[in-house]
Amino acid sequence: MAEKLVQALFPPDDCSSTPQVSRRASKLLTLHWTPLGLSEEQLGQTVWAQKHTDKVLSPEIQKLEQLFSRTASATEKPAKTEKKPSRSVKKKAKALEMTRAQNMNIGLKSFKGLNPAGIAAGIRDLEVAVFSVEQLSRLEEILPTPQEIQAVQRLIAGPGGKKKTREEETGQGGAPDQELDPAEVFCSNFINVVRPRAKLTVLITMKSFDTQCDDLVRRLQIMSRACSQITSSARLARLLSEVLAVGNVMNEGTQKGGAMGFTVDSLLKLTQTRSVCKSMTVLDYIVDTLLSKEEADVVDFREELQDLESASRLPMTELCSEAQSLCGGVQTAKRELKNIRNDRENKASASEQPATRKYGKLKLTPAADSGANATPGDARANLLSALKSARKDEVASETTTAPADPRAGLMAALRAAHPAQSTDDAKTTTPADPRAGLMAALRSARPPKDVAESSGKSPEQDEGEEHASTSKSEGADGSAGNREAPRASPAGVPTLTKFLKKAERRCDELQRISNETKQTTKDMISFFGETGQDPGHILSCLVKFANLTKESKLKRQRKVEAAARKKRIEEAESRNKKQQQQRGPPSSSSGAPITRPRGKSGP
Repeated sequence: MAEKLVQALFPPDDCSSTPQVSRRASKLLTLHWTPLGLSEEQLGQTVWAQKHTDKVLSPEIQKLEQLFSRTASATEKPAKTEKKPSRSVKKKAKALEMTRAQNMNIGLKSFKGLNPAGIAAGIRDLEVAVFSVEQLSRLEEILPTPQEIQAVQRLIAGPGGKKKTREEETGQGGAPDQELDPAEVFCSNFINVVRPRAKLTVLITMKSFDTQCDDLVRRLQIMSRACSQITSSARLARLLSEVLAVGNVMNEGTQKGGAMGFTVDSLLKLTQTRSVCKSMTVLDYIVDTLLSKEEADVVDFREELQDLESASRLPMTELCSEAQSLCGGVQTAKRELKNIRNDRENKASASEQPATRKYGKLKLTPAADSGANATPGDARANLLSALKSARKDEVASETTTAPADPRAGLMAALRAAHPAQSTDDAKTTTPADPRAGLMAALRSARPPKDVAESSGKSPEQDEGEEHASTSKSEGADGSAGNREAPRASPAGVPTLTKFLKKAERRCDELQRISNETKQTTKDMISFFGETGQDPGHILSCLVKFANLTKESKLKRQRKVEAAARKKRIEEAESRNKKQQQQRGPPSSSSGAPITRPRGKSGP
């Protein structure tokens, strides 16, 4: 026992055991296995005692080190970590709520042929042909609000609040500093779009106006025809008079007797009162009476009311609200067109009007000369020189004790441009107001309204000509080419203009049909003597009454058929009895009647 313990603690030098091999620092990866604790005696009886398994050739070792080296695996790990960000990992929205961002991303999947920049451009330019009705309805749900656009804009600007260019915001130029979610990229494209919600409403109106208007006109006409059919139906009037007569007979001597009329919903109560035998209702009696008088056409009054059932499913209040909403959408489009023109005029005036500089309490703006032969350019140059001289006087006044009047240069320029007026001013004793000459120059620089109106062209016709003339003048003049030209009108403005002309005519027609339908419904309500009643309630009661009348007619027909069948059976039985009586009892061949003994029958 002691010898085994010593050998275990101090193994001999020539013993090549696995612990010594495992102590060396291996350059290869660790192989995960479980070694066997076998003695030499046990090892000799196993497959591991074979010596050829211990030797590995050097080329195989080199290949093993190449494949399973620790250094190679260490260098491969950073490569794997570098590839992970390149995978399509979903980015989380930072400026939007998670639910809102998910809804936007889901909605954007329906725009397969459009990217966010194309969607924003289509809305900005009012390109109605780019979108379908389903896409516009989806855009109405996912269109970013002004607060969401501002939040994305602040996210793009960063902590410093530095504004980025349009290319950086839309992703067309340099990539933004922070990676954005697709919903945030979609919102960033609407940063420079003015009134996106109003423009989307205009697109929806332009896309669906014709279809909605046609459908609404069709339903209004159905309602109008149904009301006219009711008021002009002679069969219905005859049936109502029969019901009134029967009711007054039944209610004679009571508070409800001697009635001049009854409500339409009272027709549905004719089936509630039954006869003594409980087999017939009041409506069954009335139908039976009319059929016995050969007035079956009165019972079939529904044949004259062909549009009754269709009109009963059309609430008049909803039809009127739809008509108002449709015409309101046209008015919204009209206001948006006016806003687009105002935006274009404001941009044009901002680009043409030079910068205003302030000297003291007076703001001096270059204006055109008011001379008869002077051009706006000369007048503008004179006023600019006046500003320069006023500035020189102001600088010179800083060195002198008495400050010079900064308006002297302006007045000198105005007197030079108007020699006759300057002479008259010199004769007067009171000095003229320096702002009067400036206002006169500004008025002369503006073209009078009569000149603009004398062309005889409407603003809609002048949309394209004004833009073309502006581009041509800027291309011909080198100085004007350096100045930034105002942005042209959206591409869909001519289409919107044509649409508004057509839509206004259709709205007038729709309004006329709607008023006619309202009048016919009022006539129908007055026909039944129920002022203030809902026309839909009257129509639904008439539909139910027509169905009850049809059931009563079928019930009477079944009774008549059953009675006829019973009568035929009785007549057949009576004929058979008469025939048997005429033939007499059956007899034998000898002529004597056959008699059978009572009891058991046998041979």
